[in-house]
Amino acid sequence: MSWLLGAEILWEESNCDMSSISPNHCVGQYMRGYNLIANIPWDRVDNIIIPVNVSEWFHWILVVFRIKHRCLYVYDSKMGDENHTKMVKQAVESIARMILLFFSSIGYYGKRSDIQWHMEPAYFDKSEMEPLEYKMQRNIPQQHPDSNFKIFNVFSDSGLYACVFAELITLGVFEIPSQCFMPKLHRKRYGALLWEYATSKLSQGAISEGEVSGKFSSKLGEPSINRDIVRDCQKFQMPNPTPRVYK
Repeated sequence: MSWLLGAEILWEESNCDMSSISPNHCVGQYMRGYNLIANIPWDRVDNIIIPVNVSEWFHWILVVFRIKHRCLYVYDSKMGDENHTKMVKQAVESIARMILLFFSSIGYYGKRSDIQWHMEPAYFDKSEMEPLEYKMQRNIPQQHPDSNFKIFNVFSDSGLYACVFAELITLGVFEIPSQCFMPKLHRKRYGALLWEYATSKLSQGAISEGEVSGKFSSKLGEPSINRDIVRDCQKFQMPNPTPRVYK
């Protein structure tokens, strides 16, 4: 989120000069499929999951950009007072504006031959620079005060909720029911998955991409401009956890 806000500040200080929105900025590189080994260019997917930390509250929310809807869907596990809502909306509005500026910078629309933009109801009466719409998702699981834990003198259990929301969305569940949400069980489940991953790494002598020093490079290769040389993660064996069977 800090990268996006930094780009927004530069854009505003340049009097909205589009030359300040570079395709080689970190945000533009992520959109084009660089910087992470497991990254996929945004022009090959329909939905983007964006975890956002509202730093003033050390609070995690999840923003889902459904590209064909031209809309950001906001999943907040602690919808509350006016100040909280204001901070969340400020963060989301920055995303809604900056995504389209970077789309213009990287030539995104011309890369989506699978979408007829002028035929999409959400797009045909909008300019390319008009900020995305956003919707606060209602009736989703909410944190309870007694379920919070304390980090750096701030109470927050939002990261767990954001992880579960993201997991459900990857399974195609966009309307997340508030009933039968058991945070303690999800925490134990994630702990077990992390333990299995760690033991798999130890048994195989593997290394994860996060342990490789330097800036990650994409399988597709970084742009020739402003390229950093890093160790090739592909030379290291990667963990291969045993497939899990869910009943």
